[in-house]
Parts: sequence; C-alpha cells; structure tokens
Amino acid sequence: MSYEINVPSSAWSMQTVTLDGSLFRIELKYKERTERWYMTLKDNTGIDLLTEKKLVDGQVITGLWDLPGVQGAIAVQRNFGTDVYPTYDTLGPGKQFSLVYLTEAEYTLLLQTEDNSNYVARGYR
Repeated sequence: MSYEINVPSSAWSMQTVTLDGSLFRIELKYKERTERWYMTLKDNTGIDLLTEKKLVDGQVITGLWDLPGVQGAIAVQRNFGTDVYPTYDTLGPGKQFSLVYLTEAEYTLLLQTEDNSNYVARGYR
C-alpha cells in the first residue's frame, strides 16, 4: 500500500522515514527563484543517494536509479487540478499534490498500465 510522505509547511525540512523497513532521510527544499520543490534522499547515516531532484507531477523521483535499500519508488502524485509542478502551497497531505512511496508491487503494476508515460522503470532511460 502506498505511503504518503509528510511535507511540512516550511521551505526546508529534513525528516526520517521508514520505507519497506529501511530508514532514510528525506530533505525537502522549496526554491523561490525557480518556484519548485526539490528532494534529496539520504541513507540513515546521512550519505546522499539522490541530490536535489525536482518534484514533477507523475514523476518517479527514484525511478532511474538502483538505490540501496529502496525497493519501491518515491513519486509525486497529483490529487486534483491540472498543474504540472507543485508550488509552495500545493504539496502535502490534503493538497493538490502528494509525495508518495509506492511499494515494489505497486510500482511494477503501475509500469504495466497504459497510462504510465511519466513513470520510468529503474535502469531504463
């Protein structure tokens, strides 16, 4: 079952999350200059796995990389509306966009659907 990752109401946050039984640190940063959210993923010791990946609707942020301990995928999900990029006020629980973790089974199923143009299978570009 997908897991919604909390997005605090601040321009920068660091949080520890458990994804498929492994601990990770997620840093979320909103840059006013570009009016976009960026995510950095670290292992539990603080080593960067991904750095400052832009959050875009329907995009699997972890999809292109085989990351240690990440079995599923972190993605941006549009809940309503037509915007493509989450803005400062539109990302988080109950808002237009959510940051979600899809289990490996959910991600595999998603890749098998016809409407998966924004989702990229791990290892393919």
